[in-house]
Amino acid sequence: MLSLANAVRYSRNLALKVEATQRVIADRGFVDPFDAVVEFWWEDASNLMELYDTPEAQKLRKNIADYESRFIDTLRSTAFFTE
Repeated sequence: MLSLANAVRYSRNLALKVEATQRVIADRGFVDPFDAVVEFWWEDASNLMELYDTPEAQKLRKNIADYESRFIDTLRSTAFFTE
């Protein structure tokens, strides 16, 4: 999995279904949380878009999407980059 555009780290963090989560949601008027957050880390993402369109990356994205479609509600999911 770490071969995804030369990612150096991959992390999957599942949301905890604990009382504290429900309390914060109620107190702040938030919506229910996502089930999980998946993170990919890069040392340098400056060439990420060049790598994104390579045949290897296209195949990997399709394989990941096929796998995730079995358990992720993609219509309620999102993706974003941070630093």
